[in-house]
Amino acid sequence: MFKNFISPSNNKKLEINSNKLFDGIITFDVINDIPNLIYPKILDKIDLDAKNFYEGRAKEYDKYLHLTFQTYNEDENTVRNKMIDLLNLKHNFKVLEVACGTGRDSILIDKRLSSCAELHLTDISYDMIKEAKEKLKHSNSKTYFCTCNALFLPFPDNYFDAFYSFGALGEFSDKKQFFNEIIRVCKKGA
Repeated sequence: MFKNFISPSNNKKLEINSNKLFDGIITFDVINDIPNLIYPKILDKIDLDAKNFYEGRAKEYDKYLHLTFQTYNEDENTVRNKMIDLLNLKHNFKVLEVACGTGRDSILIDKRLSSCAELHLTDISYDMIKEAKEKLKHSNSKTYFCTCNALFLPFPDNYFDAFYSFGALGEFSDKKQFFNEIIRVCKKGA
């Protein structure tokens, strides 16, 4: 269940001990099978503000997000599917979605994958990732969930065939670091 994760602090393999993950220095909790791989433990103010803003708001977020699309006279499902089409997903891809929120795009991505594919969903908010996990409990692919800081991704180098994130870039404190991490964890040409 946790074999695909590495430590976001030192990129080493994580050891499983009880209901915790350990990298030799730092211990990471696991709550409801969702590892909390947020690093550093004390976040930059911008990242902490984003985390705090979304915590406890997953239900309201889901209830009202469609209004953003209606404001621009757009159909949410059509827009999301057009963006996901650009990924040119193959049924067996390993896909990373950063800042998946409540899983609105994750469901659409998962429909394009098979049981041999992997879909890794991350968010800095436990409340959001918990909601996404609930939505994907009957997924097509092997799904993995974790909370993490997008600036320190808990994945090995050159692992993913595709990467997706919608609307989160403005929330990250260090965009250059974020893009460096995406380049690190994605295969060439992903």
